[in-house]
Amino acid sequence: MPIIRLALVVLLTAGISVGDSREPVSVRVLEGGVELLTYSYGTLGLFTVHVLRFQPQAVEPRFVVPPPGKTLSLVSEMPACAEAVACFNASFFEAGTDRPIGLIVSEGKLVQRMKKTSWGAFWLDGQGKAHVTGPKAFRAEVDPAKDVQFGIQSTPMLVVDGAGRKPSDAARARRTVMGADSLGRILVAVFPFPIAHTDVVLFAKERLDAVQLMNLDGGSSTQLVLPGEGGPLVSGVPVANGIGLFQKSTGDVRNGGGSPMPDSR
Repeated sequence: MPIIRLALVVLLTAGISVGDSREPVSVRVLEGGVELLTYSYGTLGLFTVHVLRFQPQAVEPRFVVPPPGKTLSLVSEMPACAEAVACFNASFFEAGTDRPIGLIVSEGKLVQRMKKTSWGAFWLDGQGKAHVTGPKAFRAEVDPAKDVQFGIQSTPMLVVDGAGRKPSDAARARRTVMGADSLGRILVAVFPFPIAHTDVVLFAKERLDAVQLMNLDGGSSTQLVLPGEGGPLVSGVPVANGIGLFQKSTGDVRNGGGSPMPDSR
């Protein structure tokens, strides 16, 4: 213990930040005005959190899929990702069949209906407003074929209409989450280190002003790619699908960055 205390004193004396950064340690602006915010996290700030933040009027999320003939691939190897501003992992998927689980809506098209009765949905309406909705309310109030521009079913719901939820699972794992802040900007946060959902909620509310937040597939599936910049920012294992961020062209004319998806079931 005395050695650890001495090390902390030395680091502080040297001017090295100990602990989390309350503000980003770096900010980059990517194509389409997508901001890449980097935070230091944890004791001595040894971990890094990557956050993508963007206006839904300028950039839209779309699902991307593995190359033809494959059910799984790295996000970086999904063909449509090459045209995206950034790509990251998306849905949980079934062991054995590799089929993504639950609701998928991409470019306003219903690809796959809700499956899990206990899983909620993160979705964007036609105006780009983000929602996190429980399964019962979603089925009763939302028409995914008409009301939803982008949607994914997942678990757990972490922040709903500004209220943080306390998931029953206290396990720590790598995480990918998607949501929105109070200004309507869409958020994607990637934690490439083990972290509990309760700590993700705390981070997202305190530092990102998150008012909606949904957990996506995580663990070894967690990955983040900035196409054209060499290797992935965060490496992971092959997955069933990913999400790419694509610039909207003038007049919201599709720019061909999407990818064929399986038929709705």
